[in-house]
Amino acid sequence: MTLQPGTYFYHGHFGVQRAAGFYGALIVNLPENKTEPFKYDGEHMIIVNDWWHRNVMDQEEGLENVPIKWVGEPQVN
Repeated sequence: MTLQPGTYFYHGHFGVQRAAGFYGALIVNLPENKTEPFKYDGEHMIIVNDWWHRNVMDQEEGLENVPIKWVGEPQVN
């Protein structure tokens, strides 16, 4: 299987993997003998995520309780 050149995003789907930082970019380049149909000076990757003051284990513990203990919304500061 060959991926199309470009930038892809991955993240976890089990438990609180994404909140714990299991995410990022996968950059697929063209083979060395191929060229892009355009030119550019460079590239920058910016990933923005929510900020939690409580650690991920505390969050998961609350979400696994019956009834669940809502961990609240992400903090703004």
